[in-house]
Amino acid sequence: MRFLHINADALCSLQIFEDESHPNMHMQAKSKEGLSLFGILNNTRTSSGKQLFKQWFLRPILDLGVIDERHRTIECFLQTDNLENSGQLVSCLKNIKNIPKIIDNMKGNLNVKDWQSLLQFAFYCLKIRNIVRELNHSENIPIFTKIRETFIVADLKEIGSYINDVVSSVIV
Repeated sequence: MRFLHINADALCSLQIFEDESHPNMHMQAKSKEGLSLFGILNNTRTSSGKQLFKQWFLRPILDLGVIDERHRTIECFLQTDNLENSGQLVSCLKNIKNIPKIIDNMKGNLNVKDWQSLLQFAFYCLKIRNIVRELNHSENIPIFTKIRETFIVADLKEIGSYINDVVSSVIV
């Protein structure tokens, strides 16, 4: 993929990002996003979502196919007959924890909370798959096709059952 390089001066002039000092003088090391394009448009719910969104601003993509795909995906979510499903999708995504972090923890010892988060992940993947199947105007949108093909119901149920057995044996 090709990206547009934007230097610091351009980011500043265009007010893409604007750090404001924390109003509490004891917390001056921390800053928050001020009045900027990023601050206005950022409706992300997770730290990893915020990081990805920030990368999109720092390195805008030049590939018109990817831009068109993103536009069509957003357009699908904003269709009047998809608003309820879009809201359900947001609710599902709020319940999915930072899975890469949990997978990294698997190298050591997972606690019951991590196992429960993995179980939730499998459960909400099933719900997300069902919601995506119900979306109108979602044909030929690659992300939805990928979800329908990748989130295999039998596999997710088997994973959920296995994790449930592990959690039950740890609790007992």
